[in-house]
Amino acid sequence: MKKHFQITVGDKTYTALVEEVEESPAVPMQSVTASTPSVAPPPSSAQPKMHSPGEIASPLAGAILKINVKVGDTVEPGQALIVLEAMKMENIIHSSFSGTVKSISVSVGDAVEEGQALMMLS
Repeated sequence: MKKHFQITVGDKTYTALVEEVEESPAVPMQSVTASTPSVAPPPSSAQPKMHSPGEIASPLAGAILKINVKVGDTVEPGQALIVLEAMKMENIIHSSFSGTVKSISVSVGDAVEEGQALMMLS
């Protein structure tokens, strides 16, 4: 089930579409106080593209901020693999299936293009 929510932070209003999914991984909530001078919007979740079976490709151009897995790790559907900064927003790239990380093609700080291979899962 999908629901639209409006969130106001300071003088900015954001609209979010939230979809209920089964067995969603727990994500810690961030606390925001009124005394915070500027608040960045929460990270968004980007759907990775796949060009070949097991390939996780960048859904958009940006820079790699964090890699949450290493070669040999087992991943589950919904697990956060990479944090990609694009247009000053953090986008979390999740695994869409279970598998093992076979290779990682990028490093923290790398600039990537839309569709560029980030890692291979098997």
